[in-house]
Amino acid sequence: MHEVLGHRNDNDVQQYCKLMGIDDRNAISSKQCTTCAVTKSTRHSVSKHAERTQVPGERIHADIVDWTADSPTGKRYSLVIVDEGSKLLHAVHLNAKKDAVAAFQSFLRETKLPISPTTTALQTDSDAIFLGADFQAIVKKHLKQHQQSPPYTQAQNGIVERQVRTLSDMVRAMITGAGLDASYWSLACNHALHILNNMPRPSLHGKTPLQIVTGSLPKHVPQLHVFGQPAVVHISTQRGRLQPKGRRGIYVGHNSSSNSHLVYFADTNTVVSSIHVRFLPFSKADDVVDEAEEQVQTSTTSSMLQLPSARDSSNSTTDGAFTASSSDDTSLTEPASIKQALKSQQRKQWTQACLEEIGAMERNGVIKLIPRSVVPRQHTPLKSRLVFKVKRDAEGAPTRFKARWVAKGFSQRPGIDFDQTYAPTPAAKTILTVLAVSLQRQHQLHQLDFKSAYLQADLKEELYMELPPHFTDIGDGAQRYAGKVCRLLKPLYGLKQAGRAWAKKLHTFLKTNGWAQSNVDACLFTKLHDDGQRTWIITYVDDLIISGSSERHIRACKQQIKESFEAEDLGPLTCRTGTRKHQLDLVCYSDASFGTDQLTGRSTTGFTCYINGCLVSWSSRLQPTVALSTAEAEYMAISAAAQDVVFLRQLLMDLDEPEAGATKMLTDNQAAIAIGNDHVTKPRTKHIRVRHHFVRELIADGTIVLQHCPGTQMVADALTKALDKQTFEQHLPRLVGTSTAEAEQRKAVEGEC
Repeated sequence: MHEVLGHRNDNDVQQYCKLMGIDDRNAISSKQCTTCAVTKSTRHSVSKHAERTQVPGERIHADIVDWTADSPTGKRYSLVIVDEGSKLLHAVHLNAKKDAVAAFQSFLRETKLPISPTTTALQTDSDAIFLGADFQAIVKKHLKQHQQSPPYTQAQNGIVERQVRTLSDMVRAMITGAGLDASYWSLACNHALHILNNMPRPSLHGKTPLQIVTGSLPKHVPQLHVFGQPAVVHISTQRGRLQPKGRRGIYVGHNSSSNSHLVYFADTNTVVSSIHVRFLPFSKADDVVDEAEEQVQTSTTSSMLQLPSARDSSNSTTDGAFTASSSDDTSLTEPASIKQALKSQQRKQWTQACLEEIGAMERNGVIKLIPRSVVPRQHTPLKSRLVFKVKRDAEGAPTRFKARWVAKGFSQRPGIDFDQTYAPTPAAKTILTVLAVSLQRQHQLHQLDFKSAYLQADLKEELYMELPPHFTDIGDGAQRYAGKVCRLLKPLYGLKQAGRAWAKKLHTFLKTNGWAQSNVDACLFTKLHDDGQRTWIITYVDDLIISGSSERHIRACKQQIKESFEAEDLGPLTCRTGTRKHQLDLVCYSDASFGTDQLTGRSTTGFTCYINGCLVSWSSRLQPTVALSTAEAEYMAISAAAQDVVFLRQLLMDLDEPEAGATKMLTDNQAAIAIGNDHVTKPRTKHIRVRHHFVRELIADGTIVLQHCPGTQMVADALTKALDKQTFEQHLPRLVGTSTAEAEQRKAVEGEC
């Protein structure tokens, strides 16, 4: 009857049976119904946290909030921290969730709460950021304990979850009431934090969170106003007689460090702090934000906002212990366009950077300014843009404002604006092989970096390009560019053929000066000197690695390159010292996992190649066709691995380091070895495609030799399937081969094989 009535509860079933006169003594209970258990499952009630502490700094709670909208400076997340004892709130706005680690470390370093590694506990959810090694290292150093609530049990982290809800409700209400869009959440969040930290709480016996921590109430606090209310900031410095005395913006909060008002200007995306503010009758803030006011180019007594953040909160008296970090609204950001650059606080610096970039292009012969009227009809000028970048020092402080002028290559027309575009880059296995051989031969390794590499190449096509949009709006220095377009004389960044043009010029220079280009990798060059010494070069776009046994030859090589190109000498590469051996050992491990792909039935190939214990090549991928047996899958894996072995042997020959004898290829399948060694057609192997018998040819000409390796020592096994923890940890150090002991262990295995 329980099922007949649609799995209703026991009480409803009893009432129905009583009404209809049905005997329900044999009816099953809903508690015994499996269907009900599966479909009506609910969460168990979660017991409350242990007794709440009343001591500030004894237990703190943290959570990461996704606001689902980017702020004007690109922030999307907030790290929210709540002190259980005082109810004090703290928030730092983040570009990405991973930034929460650094933000939490700064909070621990600068907060005035009594945080101690012997008394303070932390409660978070099970977010991957909080469980990561970097975050756990901070917790271990500064806190007593870290408790995590299981997934989907927000109640166990209820203190911060409830505060986040309160904060979200306030932010939503403030931006909606002010008529602002969601991107203003960061400004509203800062204001909400200030209000919450200064509100009396019943649980604190009428005291405010700030009062609990600092022991006193703030003095001389100016009157709060409605978030988003129109406001005019007085301009008291020198100005023209006919220029306005004030500047209009919207009120976004209170600056505790200076007891002043915070006013936001939408046209420059900046916040200023001032006591000289006049508030206008309230209206929707859209009217103020959308108003295109003429920018007032004077400084005011109101300083640009420097709210306490992770970098400077220790020097502030704001809120005593916690402050809403508004590094979001005052941090140095990189504008996406000239219009944004002109509206930023750093307008002057960005303007100078734009003029310097275009001027340098003109002086260095990259472009030639011409009137638009002289551009041939068959040529349509390409579009361009400026990419802005803030250069910083090791401590993150800005050192230079850089604007890079690039072409919008997607508008180029094939066959007219460009022909071929391919530019070679070295294979990873080439770089690793050169490094491994250099290590073994005790070569010195040096680096060169080409400055503005593409601009040092030659452009054969006739191309014209527009100036960046709004470039003539940046000031008087740009007026002379009005009505002009550019004839490109060098391959500017962004052109489809720029990379190819640079590679062609560099490679031609090297070959002209006696360097031999490798037949297997176009980015590898070798040179035999008169004294029998060899030097190798790897080119990687605008970077260059030089390897050689003679420092004299390396210096001569760098000097020769620097005489023809503008390049920076980055000095030597550091690496561990090797032991010189007469011969190099190239060894390959090959393995396969039969039929691992359940959808297609194909097997997985995995192989690793080592040169004297250094991993230089590896692969893990599905096989191209279905194998009908384990032996066939292993044989196909050997065929794939042999292709890399042939490449590496040819590479060693180009380096004048040929391998003596056949390369050992280790596999754990005896049947696959038999297929390769025996040219016999058998019923179970007659169907194997001829392409895989490439292995037999390599065995016949002495290129490779197949040898058996015990399955427990097959390092490539980790690349074919999921292993248990113990086996994986056994293979892991041998996969990367970073220590001498591990290399000796590998040699012992290869000797046994």
